[in-house]
Amino acid sequence: MTQDFSRDSQGAKKSFFETAHCTTRAHCFACRNHREFRESIAQKYTVPGVDFDCPHGITKENLVKPSFFESELCKSRQNCKACRMDKGFRESVSQRFNVPDVEFKCPLGIIEDNFKDGKFPSLVQEAMNLAKSVVTVVKDAAQGKEVAVSEEELQRRLAICKKCDIFDADKNRCRKCGCWMDMKSKLSSMQCEIGKW
Repeated sequence: MTQDFSRDSQGAKKSFFETAHCTTRAHCFACRNHREFRESIAQKYTVPGVDFDCPHGITKENLVKPSFFESELCKSRQNCKACRMDKGFRESVSQRFNVPDVEFKCPLGIIEDNFKDGKFPSLVQEAMNLAKSVVTVVKDAAQGKEVAVSEEELQRRLAICKKCDIFDADKNRCRKCGCWMDMKSKLSSMQCEIGKW
């Protein structure tokens, strides 16, 4: 049996204003702008009517949408494919979050082509990425730093890559940077292009 977090131990409805949904202010935009959201709150929790005032003083007029790029929805890197490939996803993001427009660019430079089979950065870009990597590795070696990661870290990195939407499993390459991940993931100074490791 699943626990109903909208009710207290005696089975009575909790006050919405005391829940993490309200106190963390994670749903302010939906709460102030969408009556359907407030109706669903009124069904589950105790509130003074559907058109209740915000206990934090937030109104439709003074509400500032949070930045999508600073949200966990973006930072988790779990929605990159939907964000680049699905206009409906971006439209829902633009309703809830502050973004330049529905066709906003990814701050990490991820583009739709990164999700298409056989698409990699241009050879010029790949050469620049390789040159930058070589310089970093040589510099680390010259400073006496450990160049290779442990076997445990290597396996952790590869496991993350294999679950990623922009990883080409057939070629064992990242479609964002173009790197062969069995090599890049071994090097301690290397980082994932989209911040997953």
